[in-house]
Amino acid sequence: MAEQSNIQTLINSWNHELASTAEESKDFCLRQCKIAETMLNTEPLKADGIAAALIHFAQHNIGDHDSKLEIEKEALLVRGATLYRLTQYQEALTISSRALEIAKEIGDIKGQSFAMNTMGAVAIAQGDYESALHQHTESLALRKSIHDDALMATSLMNIGNVYLALGDLTNALEYFMQSLLLREKINDEHGIGVSLSNIGNVYGIMGDADQAVVYLQKSLASKIATNNKQGQVQTLCDLATQYLSLGDVTKARDHANVALQVAIYLGNIDGEASALHLLGLIETDATEYKYALEYFTHSLTLRTKSGNTRGYVETVLAQCDVFIYLQQYKEALTTLDEIQKRTESLQSLTLLRSFHRQYSTVHEHLKNYELALHHARIFHELHERVFNQHSAERLRNLQILHQVESTKKENEIYRLRNIELAHAYQDADTLSRSLSLSNAELNEAIEQLEIINKEKNDIFGIVVHDLRNPLTAITLNVSGALSNSPKLSNGEMVQIFQKIKKNTDRMTQIIKKMVDLFTMESGAMKPIMEQHDLATIINKVVDNFVPVANEKNISIHIDASTQAFAEVDMILFEEIIDNVLSNAIKFSPHDSKVNIKIFTVEQ
Repeated sequence: MAEQSNIQTLINSWNHELASTAEESKDFCLRQCKIAETMLNTEPLKADGIAAALIHFAQHNIGDHDSKLEIEKEALLVRGATLYRLTQYQEALTISSRALEIAKEIGDIKGQSFAMNTMGAVAIAQGDYESALHQHTESLALRKSIHDDALMATSLMNIGNVYLALGDLTNALEYFMQSLLLREKINDEHGIGVSLSNIGNVYGIMGDADQAVVYLQKSLASKIATNNKQGQVQTLCDLATQYLSLGDVTKARDHANVALQVAIYLGNIDGEASALHLLGLIETDATEYKYALEYFTHSLTLRTKSGNTRGYVETVLAQCDVFIYLQQYKEALTTLDEIQKRTESLQSLTLLRSFHRQYSTVHEHLKNYELALHHARIFHELHERVFNQHSAERLRNLQILHQVESTKKENEIYRLRNIELAHAYQDADTLSRSLSLSNAELNEAIEQLEIINKEKNDIFGIVVHDLRNPLTAITLNVSGALSNSPKLSNGEMVQIFQKIKKNTDRMTQIIKKMVDLFTMESGAMKPIMEQHDLATIINKVVDNFVPVANEKNISIHIDASTQAFAEVDMILFEEIIDNVLSNAIKFSPHDSKVNIKIFTVEQ
């Protein structure tokens, strides 16, 4: 980030301060490090320039080995943190790794924890959650050893961020709350703002946008009071996203615009591009397609400048959605052709799935039916692969969670499991005595019991993990109702009960899906193939979608002039038609028509 000429210019401006004794020069450099550290969240570019100049000066102008290491270490720590905030992740990792080496060499525990903190943050940004958990857990242990409450709160928050990325909302909320309580205890206003933002985002993921807005607004007020401008950009974007989910386009637009202005002021190109992308989505939702295209075009210019290929492709795909809404199918096709190689180079199944969905839609409207069918097939193949990949990632994340939690005290569920296993061992021992089993036979029986119990524990652990998030949401809503019952109106109480009902429905669906999985794996669930009138089934599904279609003034027309009977599983066929019709309504513009035609094909 910092140019060599700028580094030398800054060093030259310090000459009158550095022309004294070696000890005074060292003190001056360390004071500059502290000044740069205070700029991390307000002026990261300026902080980066100061840190880079101090590193260069220490390496080339400080003769005493110990003084050189101390100055270089402090400047490296600051520079690693600024590069992370400027999204220069690989450079941040390299710089912080060097800072960690020096801190270990000179026995600086606080410096080690600071370097690990930055390396953990980079690991989260790059999706390496196992490494992130390791770095932040080690950092927390070091900070506990020196009894630094402020730094401990930061590590607790960062561990919560890893759990949030892993989808474990219960643990994420627990660590965020611990961090907030510690920061309130020491009156850390800057840290309080960050913790409030974290908690708000958890509520947003839980689907409680109203509660998310409450915490995010408190966070924004705190960040404004402490002049945390980098944090303001992210919180403003988060608030805009929540307002959009609540259907408040005006507030969503206002917050995204402020985020854009702050990002421009800071020189945060990635933040500016993200705010523009969000504004494009907001205008798309408001059917202001002209403005949406302008925002997406500006965002694409910045994405190109920053070299953010993934962000570029995401914005182009959002832009193509607008072309499709406007029925500008040739423009959409040209745009998709231009990004095909970039999209394929990312090897992202999710982006490729969206790409081929749009390709199929565009070719269908241009009456290129063979190409439309070809891309539709690829889309469905990718959709299945994405589902399988998400399942695999979920299992991997659960494995990471279990590795971390193995060091924690076993809760009541695991205690009961151990009791069951102990009883199983007793039963095996009794059986061996009564039947005079040999030692070899007894060991084999115990091993089998351990295998069976492990399989049961693994399955039960997944179910418990899935149920904890909706259960946490229910607990929070009930607690809020109990503590505020005298102040709540009947309407507010109904809203709380609706939220509780929503989460109990989620738990029911989780259990049903697990039962269906067991049934399919056992071979008990098989398609029931029977002769059915396809028009009857399709009409039944269409009736369920009429209210949804009416919201966009979309009419659904069924051409069933040809009578068609087929041997199908009625439930599975209904699910297929349900998915197709849902996508048709979702991606059709307002005041349009969805046509369904039933016909037979000679074979």
